[in-house]
Amino acid sequence: MQENIYVIRKKLDRGEYQVLGTGSGRVVYDLENGYVAKVAKNEKGFAQNKVEYRIYLSSENPLLAEIAYCTSDYKIIIMEKAKKVKDFEYILKYFRVDRIKDLLYIDEVKDLIENHNLIFADFEKTTSWGIINKKPAIVDYGFTRQVRLKYYKKKRR
Repeated sequence: MQENIYVIRKKLDRGEYQVLGTGSGRVVYDLENGYVAKVAKNEKGFAQNKVEYRIYLSSENPLLAEIAYCTSDYKIIIMEKAKKVKDFEYILKYFRVDRIKDLLYIDEVKDLIENHNLIFADFEKTTSWGIINKKPAIVDYGFTRQVRLKYYKKKRR
């Protein structure tokens, strides 16, 4: 990644990057250099960026998309850009499984669930996956059980 974070921040502030997607906590921008910026828009997004970055640093799991940079406040993470998964069939064929649930038996997926508290339901969404160098990659891995309980679980009265 050649541009420095100050240039990226300025361009983000000026709206110079195309929005690739938006969720409840983050907006993803195409940096047009093989990377994307995931920008937190609220406390949910900060939590997801923080978790995603920490998982990336603590894991050597080959399914994780590379995180090239994270700001110290977790507002922005810079991640390797992946091609969108249009059809889950590509993922199933790559891992030689018949059903999405069978991914639970793939060691790399099992590792992310057991050791990093990721929620399997996220692996069932095409938006959590991308294709990098013709291989499936997890591009959205900031939604752990802890994040879900703290920021998304509706409180009972």
